[in-house]
Amino acid sequence: MAVLCHGDFCRNNVLFKYSEQTTDVTETSSPIDVLFFDLATIRYSSPVIDLSFFIYLNSNPEIRLHWNQILQSYHDGLRTSVEAFADKNNINVIEGKSNFTSSSDGIFLPSLEDVHQEFVYHAIYGFMLCSFFLPVMMVDNPSEVFSEEGGEFWNVPEEVRHKVQSTMAGEEGTKALNHLVQHLVDMGFV
Repeated sequence: MAVLCHGDFCRNNVLFKYSEQTTDVTETSSPIDVLFFDLATIRYSSPVIDLSFFIYLNSNPEIRLHWNQILQSYHDGLRTSVEAFADKNNINVIEGKSNFTSSSDGIFLPSLEDVHQEFVYHAIYGFMLCSFFLPVMMVDNPSEVFSEEGGEFWNVPEEVRHKVQSTMAGEEGTKALNHLVQHLVDMGFV
């Protein structure tokens, strides 16, 4: 299964439009639209390339306990979008990889099981990106970490980068990555 993926699908590259503007921080408003930007790393790949990175980067072990609900919610939204597109364009929806062939006349909608299976094959990608970005996000001012070592990230010697990265965010960073590895193992993704 392959789609056009963002490639760097994180909160920094998502803008939300809200139904109303308020200055009262106790009031919440629901997003009514979303815009993805910074498409510099766009690629044609499994949707799990984007999903695994986004979910792993923005969740903790307690949230991941609801993994099946997260994927169900994703699948429900995908179904709504695909069916709306199909209705608007008078196209058949064919659900499930086992029902879709190259000669199928319609648009493919993966089943929830198809989505789960894609995670088995591709979730490690999200972990790999998170293994770099998550500890960086846990440091109050990451640019200071590298400036103390003599410059910006790419301007310090490689051995210094490795040393800093392996200790960045300390025990909490290591703990966060260990939780991700445990999730990969528990779910059968590795």
